[in-house]
Amino acid sequence: MLAVCHKRSSAVTVMLALLLACTSPLTDAFTPSRTPPRRIPGRRATATAAPPAVVTEVTAAQVFGRLADKKLLLDVPGAGTPEMKDCCHGGCDNCDYSRVFDEMNAGKAKWVACYARCTVVREHSDGRRHEAPVRDLFGGDERLGVAEFVARLGEVDPRPAMGARPADLTSDFDAAAAEGLVRKVVGGDEVSREAWGDALVAISGEAHGVAWRPWAKALVG
Repeated sequence: MLAVCHKRSSAVTVMLALLLACTSPLTDAFTPSRTPPRRIPGRRATATAAPPAVVTEVTAAQVFGRLADKKLLLDVPGAGTPEMKDCCHGGCDNCDYSRVFDEMNAGKAKWVACYARCTVVREHSDGRRHEAPVRDLFGGDERLGVAEFVARLGEVDPRPAMGARPADLTSDFDAAAAEGLVRKVVGGDEVSREAWGDALVAISGEAHGVAWRPWAKALVG
């Protein structure tokens, strides 16, 4: 009888030992790891993009007063033809050009010309020609960085302009703010002579020239 009890006690002891041996690795498996987290292949840290500059009405006026002009040539059907030139534009019902103009003029600078695909110059077939003020900024260059474009713009005296407040037009030129406006127009860090007009058309929705109100609506904010 004692021998049987001794055998059973030994068997229990062996079973307990086996259970302890089996559970010890599980305990180790739940020990928090101190190794650094594994990097996920292909994932890189990315810097947060800087938000676009906010354009104020003062900045919009400073740039407008340096780019706007009193004259604007319009690329319309019949522009430059004798019929267009001789028309009185009085609203006659039997005239195709009575309500169509190929040239507009104002007493003060009123439009920033959108001479798209015409390298900032427009010329009608009858010899009338208009060079947008922006042409002088480019000089002999086809492309300029935004900073250089604005540096040249700052050397231009602002013109009295229709719509914008005179105090804003003549305020101290803020080159950094003007760079933000120009980047908003061109959508990058480079200004192209050929693409300038197209960029103005795209941002303003105006086909020929941008007056103050659509200029401010498109750029302020």
